[in-house]
Amino acid sequence: MLHGYLCCIATICGPQYSFGASSFKDSREIDAFVSEFVGEWSLGDECVAASEYIYAGKEVIGYRGLREEIVGFVFNGALEQLTAETEGEKSIGGSILWNLFEYYGLASTGLNESGIFHPLVRGPVYRLDIRHREHERALYFLVRIEDISRKTKSK
Repeated sequence: MLHGYLCCIATICGPQYSFGASSFKDSREIDAFVSEFVGEWSLGDECVAASEYIYAGKEVIGYRGLREEIVGFVFNGALEQLTAETEGEKSIGGSILWNLFEYYGLASTGLNESGIFHPLVRGPVYRLDIRHREHERALYFLVRIEDISRKTKSK
């Protein structure tokens, strides 16, 4: 469902926008995992030509910082007039953001019914510095949805 929602937002923002989400199960340190992943992007595949992506590190950002960054990307094109309406779930802009963030909670509780419903709020959220010469602006972030290696007690 999240991919459909992101494709819809990209269509409304304009042809120069692309949004995506992926999930991974990996126990390595973030830098090692992201470095390898970005290296694979650089190789390309049968649909995308090889090109250089560079991973230059990460920083922890809070929910507010992430939210501000996402607003800068989502509210463009036909959605640009809604930039001022991003506070409160009852506004159209706030509802768009809430629906986007809610998917992370659904992913968490899908793995564990007692899981954290707001992993983006509880954090940490990592902003990844991934660069590509053809991207004018990009936002990559990573959040741990659920630590499924941890045993949860049943009641």
